[in-house]
Amino acid sequence: MAANYVRKGSLIGIQGALKIDPLTTRDGHNYHKPVIRVDRMDLLGSKRDNDPSTVDRYGETEF
Repeated sequence: MAANYVRKGSLIGIQGALKIDPLTTRDGHNYHKPVIRVDRMDLLGSKRDNDPSTVDRYGETEF
């Protein structure tokens, strides 16, 4: 399950197909629910990992 590996703000790549599932509520209303059927998911890191403005900046004297 993807929830075990990612959290809000994580960057992921998804490959799969979009499927529209028809549903009927208890009171008889019909509607359609979009569902992504995932064939492949790649963990690409987090927004922080890919945003250069969030990288700690050190002066040359600190090394």
